Amino acid sequence: LAMAYQQIYGVAIEVVGTSVTTFGLNLMKLSTIRSFQGGAFGECRWWGAFMLFVLGQILESLALYFCTQTVMATASNFAFVANAVGAWWLFGEKFTITDFFGTFCMIVGTIVVLLSAPEISGSERFTIRQIQHLMTYPGFVSCVTLQLVLILGTANFIVYKRRAARVGQDMTVVAVSSGVLSACLASMTITFSKMILLLLQAAINKKNFQQFLTFGPWLYIGVWGLFQILTVISLNDGMKRHDSLLVVPIYTSLRTLLVVLTGLSLYQLWGKFSRVGGGCFALGLFTCILSVIALHTERQREHQQREITKYWNIAHEE
Repeated sequence: LAMAYQQIYGVAIEVVGTSVTTFGLNLMKLSTIRSFQGGAFGECRWWGAFMLFVLGQILESLALYFCTQTVMATASNFAFVANAVGAWWLFGEKFTITDFFGTFCMIVGTIVVLLSAPEISGSERFTIRQIQHLMTYPGFVSCVTLQLVLILGTANFIVYKRRAARVGQDMTVVAVSSGVLSACLASMTITFSKMILLLLQAAINKKNFQQFLTFGPWLYIGVWGLFQILTVISLNDGMKRHDSLLVVPIYTSLRTLLVVLTGLSLYQLWGKFSRVGGGCFALGLFTCILSVIALHTERQREHQQREITKYWNIAHEE
């Protein structure tokens, strides 16, 4: 029962964290738009929005301390709900029936995943040797190998296509590859973050931090830091060079699937599903991804309408 409450705490913190992160990003965007009018005040407002973004990132990391990475990854999709609300509140965009549908699906899907997801047994007693042993399981090795191959493959493909790109060439495939690359990097970041937090949780429960006097945990922290930096660089580069309405949904959906598969494989949770629980978990995960698609489609439609209106106004003035 205590573990179930921890999962609920984790989901609640993740929903708040991802909402604060998204709200901070929207405020940064709004501050940038108004920077020419705001002067020094506009710059202070941007830094305030940035600090809000950092706070959201801290809360999202804290959520992993309480819940499994599988549940955390699913709840993180609430960023799309927060983005729809932020676009309505800050930029005056309509909150449509599709937005309501996507929000409802996200809430239902997350609750179903929360109730049906298996828990990591004995997580309060994990040691560095146990983590290392878990990393040798074939399922986890296969997941990590797949992600590393995708990282290397997409990174090389993106570099090659950009160097060979011609003016006016369609870069949709490169944009998709950018989303895949960022999703794989983010999945590895979350996986190593959960490992580190499990070791920290065990140390706090036992009041024994001797594990952190060895090289192993600091190696994990270093790898986590590397993947975190690469994720930020990759995602920012992809959104700067390509349409974020294409990159972000691919990144979010694939990241969720990869984190779920990696988490279930690392902690050997596949066999802990009941027949009904496994079906409910898959249905809840599918519902969350469906809501991402619905919310993305609505944002893309509104973006296209704004572009058509802008070009029509220009043509009318001419």
